[in-house]
Amino acid sequence: MKPTRGPVDVTIAFISLVLSIVLFMVIIPTWMSRRSRPIKIPLTYERDTLPAHFYIDKQPTSITIKATLSDSEYENFLQTGKAVANLTSAEPGEKSYPVSLEPPQLRKYVENQNIQAAFTLEASVRKDVRVFVTSSGKFSDPTEFVDNMVADTKKVSIEGPAVDIARVTGVRATLRLDMLQGTGPQQISVPLEAVDKDDHVVENVDIRPSQVMVTPQFSLAPQQKQEFVDVTFGPGKVPDGYEVKSYSVEPTHVTVSGSSQSLARIGKVTTTMIDITGLTQTQTFTVGLRPVGPKSIPADLKFSPSTVQVTVVVGQQRLKGLNPATTPIVPKSGTLGAGR
Repeated sequence: MKPTRGPVDVTIAFISLVLSIVLFMVIIPTWMSRRSRPIKIPLTYERDTLPAHFYIDKQPTSITIKATLSDSEYENFLQTGKAVANLTSAEPGEKSYPVSLEPPQLRKYVENQNIQAAFTLEASVRKDVRVFVTSSGKFSDPTEFVDNMVADTKKVSIEGPAVDIARVTGVRATLRLDMLQGTGPQQISVPLEAVDKDDHVVENVDIRPSQVMVTPQFSLAPQQKQEFVDVTFGPGKVPDGYEVKSYSVEPTHVTVSGSSQSLARIGKVTTTMIDITGLTQTQTFTVGLRPVGPKSIPADLKFSPSTVQVTVVVGQQRLKGLNPATTPIVPKSGTLGAGR
């Protein structure tokens, strides 16, 4: 006699089915879910493989490779993967260089094992340029003044792309006055910056050495003295039939302040050049001042006031035949005393 089947327990059957599906999803081989897909990863280069005297003109920032990956592997390598180029065989111009992958296990999923990236390399240019010292900040001792700053070398070597090297006119060492320790003998290590004619920093330039030793020299805080103001006229002239009858300066004297060394270099003070071309009537010019003597104006030199007023009296020329002794002389270009 055959046994009779009892009714099927639906709940048990459903649970068994769900468990079977879950078990199948857990034990299914990962390779069955993999597929070929592109993956973009960041690209750098091994710095110690770039030969000396070469620089990179153009380089890609990422590389796209094709790899057979599962979704989870793709997400993992998308976050952790990176490519590194080896530039040992560097040549000028554009060339493809071998690329390694990290982490190393990424390599076994890549379809094309010969991975390369194109870099454009150029040979660098080298030249020697002058070093000049400037200062920033404020010296803490009000009774002393940093009179001069001397670097231990006058020239340094710079190297970099030809277009950038051509812009460099000098190398600047900026001494921070607030870093000075008193006024005794001392040398300060100061970093260098390559700058152009407008005093802007030029990037991508290597400087050797990268720092210089600067020796500050001190003197008493700025001194003052009174100086008579001369007048400098330009080469221009008043029109025919007119003459400069006289001129005057207000004020006739100014106060010059600066270090004792800077003041000692000044021979006298004169105005900036005044152009009287085409002048047919009396006119007052407000002009700046400059020292006569030094080739370059010392940075610490100050004038008070910083400008003066020069009044030039112009009138019609006198008729010929008048007594020459009573006729004013028309100023020529150059420096003249005030209030002639």
